[in-house]
Amino acid sequence: MAKVTIKIPHVVWRDGRPRFVPGRTVRALGYKGEDLKHPDGRWYDLNDTIAWSNSFSKDLDLRRQQEKLKQPRKRKPAKSYARPGYITFGELLVGWHRDRTAEGKLTGKPTRRTLKWYGDNIEAIRQFDEELWTLSAAAISKAMAYGIYKKLKEEKGVSYSKALVSTIRPAFAWALLEKEIIVRNPWEKLRVTTPPPRLRVGTIEEMKHLIATADRMGRPDIGDAIMLGLCTAQRQNDRLLFQLQEDHGSNLLFKQSKTGAIVEVPAIPSLLARMKAAKERRKRFAKQHAFLLINEDKGAPWGEDGDKYRKTFRSICNEATKRMPSLEGFRDQDLRDTAVTWLASAGCTLPQIAAVTGHSIENIHKILKHYLARTPDQANEATKKLMTYLEANGGL
Repeated sequence: MAKVTIKIPHVVWRDGRPRFVPGRTVRALGYKGEDLKHPDGRWYDLNDTIAWSNSFSKDLDLRRQQEKLKQPRKRKPAKSYARPGYITFGELLVGWHRDRTAEGKLTGKPTRRTLKWYGDNIEAIRQFDEELWTLSAAAISKAMAYGIYKKLKEEKGVSYSKALVSTIRPAFAWALLEKEIIVRNPWEKLRVTTPPPRLRVGTIEEMKHLIATADRMGRPDIGDAIMLGLCTAQRQNDRLLFQLQEDHGSNLLFKQSKTGAIVEVPAIPSLLARMKAAKERRKRFAKQHAFLLINEDKGAPWGEDGDKYRKTFRSICNEATKRMPSLEGFRDQDLRDTAVTWLASAGCTLPQIAAVTGHSIENIHKILKHYLARTPDQANEATKKLMTYLEANGGL
């Protein structure tokens, strides 16, 4: 007759008597081996042993779950984006961002703020569609890319969807041109809806009030930054990195420390007065900096990130709005467009404006196209010139 062997989890039979023998992982939880007996010393029979094993197995599962919750969650190691022959949509984005972030990896490296913006957009894309994230990048066609964009536009809106596509497009260009791990970029020339341009030009009264508010709040350094923006039409990050190169009396030469570009600005008396006052104020700091603008609350440069500057500017603008509600929502970026518009309103030509701002004629033209079309004074002046021309030539 064949011998029947009954296996019961966690139990070993010795001379017909059951004993609990924990394995390595069970011992790691603190359990120790023991004979299976009743409190009165009687050994468990087969039914008692099976019942004990079932009960212990349930308790052990619960204990393991509790221990697992106590352990920090381990992240899976990032997949290599250089795997030959296959790369997912997510791997491509992460690999591109990693390459852009690497120190000295590429020329024209974005600022920390831009890199963070890219990173935030990539995380938003990952959360948007997990299946898309794990899809083969090479499998995305032009039609699929447009379909993804339409879905993004419906769920995220015009501006946000355009920002996400603006992150995806250069990532695929990188994978195509630099890494050669895809054969086409389906995101190129995608028909993306462009949100309407922001049309906000400050008046002279508004800007005087904004600067005066900064001075009244004990932040003349922000007033200096506003004045410099109105006199140079430079972007915030460029102004925060400006260094005074030369002072010819009639003209000032500024150097952008990041790009090395030279910006020439007429020595407007109000700007000169603020620069002189700032120089006197900064004498109280032990360390002197070459930057034209510094955070005088800390005695240190603002840096290209500019988060602290933006928060301080916003608090001053909010305060200025209390007395002049028309400043509601005014941003530092509006200083640049205000300056370009003022220069044009003063009768400056495109080359003359470009000489002050340091930007291309094409970019100046784009700004004026958006802004001067909304300026009634320009239309009135143009009409007067047309009437003068017609009268001088016999009229219609």
